[in-house]
Amino acid sequence: MDRNAVLAVILISLLMTVWLVWFSPQRPDVAPVDAPLVSDQVGTEALAETDVFEFDTVEPSQSDSAFAAVLAGTERRITVETDRYVAVLSSKGGSLISFQLKDYKTHDQETPIELIEAGSAGALTIEFTSPASHLITTRDIYFDVDVHGDHIDASSTERTLSFSADLGGGQLTLQYLFKPDSYEVVLNVGRRNSERFITKAGYELVWNGGIPFAEAKGSQESTVAASVARTGGELELINLVSDAEERATLNGKIEWVAVRNGFFAVVMIPDQETRGAELEGVRVDDADNEVLANHYTARLFVPDVGAEVDSYRLYLGPIDYNEIKGYDLGLYDLVDYGFGQTITRPIARWLVIPTFHFLSQFVANYGLIIIVFSIFIKLILYPLTKSSFKSMAMMKQLQPEMAEIKEKHGSDPKKQQKAMMRLYKESGVNPIGGCLPQLLQLPILYALFRFFPSAIEIRQQGFLWCTDLSAPDILFELPFTLPIYGDHVSGFPMLMSAAMIVQMRLQGTAQQQQGQMKVMMTIMPIFILVIFNEFAAGLSLYYLMYNLLSALQQKFINKQLDEEAKAKKAKVAPTGKSRKGAKPPKSAKGKRSEGKSKRSKS
Repeated sequence: MDRNAVLAVILISLLMTVWLVWFSPQRPDVAPVDAPLVSDQVGTEALAETDVFEFDTVEPSQSDSAFAAVLAGTERRITVETDRYVAVLSSKGGSLISFQLKDYKTHDQETPIELIEAGSAGALTIEFTSPASHLITTRDIYFDVDVHGDHIDASSTERTLSFSADLGGGQLTLQYLFKPDSYEVVLNVGRRNSERFITKAGYELVWNGGIPFAEAKGSQESTVAASVARTGGELELINLVSDAEERATLNGKIEWVAVRNGFFAVVMIPDQETRGAELEGVRVDDADNEVLANHYTARLFVPDVGAEVDSYRLYLGPIDYNEIKGYDLGLYDLVDYGFGQTITRPIARWLVIPTFHFLSQFVANYGLIIIVFSIFIKLILYPLTKSSFKSMAMMKQLQPEMAEIKEKHGSDPKKQQKAMMRLYKESGVNPIGGCLPQLLQLPILYALFRFFPSAIEIRQQGFLWCTDLSAPDILFELPFTLPIYGDHVSGFPMLMSAAMIVQMRLQGTAQQQQGQMKVMMTIMPIFILVIFNEFAAGLSLYYLMYNLLSALQQKFINKQLDEEAKAKKAKVAPTGKSRKGAKPPKSAKGKRSEGKSKRSKS
């Protein structure tokens, strides 16, 4: 590998560095909030103590006489259970106060995933302005319930639960429909004589508080947590990576709004016209600047246009493509594929996810699926990488002649370059011919880089010493934290760096490994080791296998070219002896026969 080839490798590495680091969400340091918070699942009461909400909101009025009768009462809690979740609803607010997923656990792999913050006064709220110009929130209203018991079984058949309240001569009804074998809950907002308690401006359907963190490191999960809305096919997203508070307002018809954490989401899909939406977010940190919680609010502005019932589909579950694709509303846009996602998202959607789903039908362990998948991707990319690896192997064979040219024309760079180009032309080698194929495969590699950390398929799936392929495979914790590297040592990145060293040795000569190649062989493995230490183990396992397969591919091509060179040399050798006057074997045999004949005659 000459200087141009080394330069090309460096440029490709820099490009990969930009894609892997620059476009990956990194949370900058922010001023900590002085608050007595000790958990990554912070309730609304604890949040209130931090005084971090500074949005211009109007406090609900308790003095509107039309609502006095419903502002006091006895709370009832009803549990609804299906085969997929256990939901708890309260008559105070007529809202969900707990929603636990049965098939998913938090990072301790024991506690069920909870989609509503502890201590919440109700995740779903309706807010509106009364004719007396008071802001009313259903969190303060005690509703009547249409069931007598406190438990509803919806595991085998659809069941409904209705909350109703008489408001100033009108009535507000919140009816929930629960379905078996589904993460969808239908909410019907019914209004009778709505002009008695609501203005023509309509109301707001609000999801309060976001979703609690569920992974081991809240600081990492906070980089992907967000509040999202889709309108007119365009996506509006706010997260709290750069700022501790953020807000966005949209006008017109809204297709859906959502809040998400690392792997789970709550999506509100209106079945009627809307007049806009609002997304809000507040981050809560502790004194050490560690993220405790991201509190997101998603609001749908709904006009009161005379319809007595408005309907909403609520999806409360995992961000699993196979679960959400049936909505046909672009819900998979919840997964952020970063820069160039118009290319990388289709790759994940049409190549990666279907392949994972197909392989999972035959292979039970997702570590083995990743290994098989890496072989599959390597076969797909083989036509792109073959010319690159062949070019490297041929450059390796030319090293002795290149060294002679450098020694002969070392004092004259122009003659040296001219001789090099002549050598390349005669040998049919393009020194940078392998760079373009490497660049062409980057979108696939980058799509995988974005897919693995957000793939619900590999979450809490173990392999070898790793207990969760969606998190770093920590071998042991460090008593200190190193910049960029972190506070632990991961196993797969170490093996991946070793595989890269093997691959680079196969691509270079002993002479190169003492010069330019030695520098590359030192820098690149260390770079990979540091960068991938905090990444998902599934991603590191994939690149480990990819590097091993690349090393085998390089070894195979090297062997193939060496055999071709030996065959060519063996074919040329007899002709060369002939040109030097060597006698053919037949003539020599004839001479020996003649000698014997003469000796016999004598």
